[in-house]
Parts: sequence; structure tokens; C-alpha cells
Amino acid sequence: MDAVLPTETDKIAIDRLLTCGLPRTLARHAIIVLHCFRTFSKEDVPIDVLVGGCVLYSLKQRQCPSATKVIKKCLERVKESDIVGFELLLVQIVRENILLVEACLRCVFQEILLINPSLGFNRERTIQICLHLICNLYETRWCLFPESAARGALIVACEKCKAGPLKLSKSFEEPMVTRIADYLRKTFV
Repeated sequence: MDAVLPTETDKIAIDRLLTCGLPRTLARHAIIVLHCFRTFSKEDVPIDVLVGGCVLYSLKQRQCPSATKVIKKCLERVKESDIVGFELLLVQIVRENILLVEACLRCVFQEILLINPSLGFNRERTIQICLHLICNLYETRWCLFPESAARGALIVACEKCKAGPLKLSKSFEEPMVTRIADYLRKTFV
């Protein structure tokens, strides 16, 4: 995957989405929408239009009323028609069923526990580290691949917890999982 890291404008948009008071799942949904948009277009979009459109799209998909203040804030700086137009573009290019990385974590953890039952003793700490690692994947396009991202984060979390040598199924040895785990290892040295 080329250009896993976002542009400077996208970083600002992601930071704004994470710190604007949206519920965490809605903010992460909007971030995934932004990353999906960037896989199709490198078009320079004003940041308020980008944030407002992604939140509006996510708001409609997740039916969460608490995001209206973020959209109102964006409307102070840009036209409503720009945000609505951008949201309509997102409807055309973004898949409807967005899956958060955290949603895959339970099945992936269960998959690794079946092969490594001793890992269950350190379950809570492993999951906490894994969730921390996953938070950072939303700043990259790796969050577009939730199962692989969950697997990569879980491998690194197990390493951080010194879980010992792990037996892994074939799904944990896929190239994308390896690249995600390598990225996380480099990020959290």
C-alpha cells in the first residue's frame, strides 16, 4: 500500500476529528471515511469541508445526534452547500458498512487464544495495549483493513506483554498483517 501515512491536511483533519468532542466510534468512523475518500482522490479539499462532510456522512450512517455541533462549527467557515456536496460525493465512493478495527479484535483474540491458551492469563493487559496500538492505526490507512489491523496490533501487543513465542495461524502470517505489525513495532520502539 503506497502512502500509508496521511498528508499534512489530512493529519489536521484527523486530529480535529479526534479532539472535537465526538463520540469515539463516530470520530473513528469519520476518519475511516476520510481514508476511503483519499484512496480514490488526492483532490485538495478545504479542511472544514473535509471534516464536515466526513462527519455528516458518518452521522447519517451511525445515526448519532451529538455530532451536529461539529458540523455547525464547520458551517461557520464554509458554505453548507460545499459540505453537503462533499458528503454526496462520499456517498458515491465510500462503502456503506464500515467496520472499526476494534470490532474485529474479539474474534482475532479468540483465534489466537485457541492456539495459545496460556495467553488468557494476561488477557486484560494484552487487550489494553492492543487498543492503544489500534488508536494509532486510525492515523494511517491501515484502518481500512480492520481484520489485518487487529491481527497486526494483537501480535505486537503480545510481544509487548512478553507472551513468549506464539503459535500463529496462517491468517496471522499474511503479508499485510506483517507490514502492519512492522509499522507498529517501528512506531512503538
